[in-house]
Amino acid sequence: MSAFLVVNRQYSGQGPPALVWFEMMGALLGHAVGHRAAGLVLYLTGSFLLILVLSMACSLVGMLVILRLESSAEC
Repeated sequence: MSAFLVVNRQYSGQGPPALVWFEMMGALLGHAVGHRAAGLVLYLTGSFLLILVLSMACSLVGMLVILRLESSAEC
């Protein structure tokens, strides 16, 4: 969970604390919804295979989004 704070500081600077709380709330909500969705898929299919494939696909999309971000290195 600490990666959210590092990314926020690199791209937004010393932004308002409310922004950090909003980001963390979104992340935790995403985790909660993701676990519920995985449970539903497991209940409907009886297999972890689709959950694994969906997790890998979502991770790949996240990696592509991160690679497209502008560099935070100072020139």
